[in-house]
Amino acid sequence: MVVDEVRRQLDQKLLSAVGAVLRTPDVRIYQACLWAKYGGPHTYDQRLHLDSRNQSLLVPSEDPAFHQVNAFVCLNDVDDDSATRVVSRQHTSGLAYDEADLDRARRPKLYALEQSTVGPAGSLLLFEARTYHRAVDISRPGAARFVLNTAFRTAQAEWVGYHAWPFRGKRPEWVAWLARSSPAQLQALGFPPPHRPYWTPGTLRAVGLRYPGIDLSAWEA
Repeated sequence: MVVDEVRRQLDQKLLSAVGAVLRTPDVRIYQACLWAKYGGPHTYDQRLHLDSRNQSLLVPSEDPAFHQVNAFVCLNDVDDDSATRVVSRQHTSGLAYDEADLDRARRPKLYALEQSTVGPAGSLLLFEARTYHRAVDISRPGAARFVLNTAFRTAQAEWVGYHAWPFRGKRPEWVAWLARSSPAQLQALGFPPPHRPYWTPGTLRAVGLRYPGIDLSAWEA
């Protein structure tokens, strides 16, 4: 279920790591899904690209206040046969935004500079949204790769998005999960932080009724 994937990806350790990369604890999760890729007659090979064109109507900002970060949690060992490729931004910082998708024939030197993100099960790959990356085919028959894929943004980058969590808000499994989520998890999903104008005695009472058992003490203080 989607709720299980999001719950795993809002682990406090992951939130802390994302906050360190984005230089703020006030982050929002905007994408969460489970990837399963298999060797054989399947094509996963991509060109080096940025994700910003299907995650934002604007362009990436140089200001850290508006940054995004992708986080891949590897559920099995990742070797060179299946690892995501990335290119350090020190090699791509001069590219124009209209080159969000790089043709190998035009940019062979950048493909030669890509790095393979291998690692054991449990590894976490974090890369900022201005990082060129790509998936590759899994050539070994019977091989597989399983990844929890998530993406975060700073709270201020409101134009960045992918999944709409409110659309799932009335599902019983979401109601039950939100009722037992921590303040940090709730804020990552879009709950306003404590002391914002939204929070009044009336909204606190109503949110408590919507999610029976939810701990709103951080907002009531």
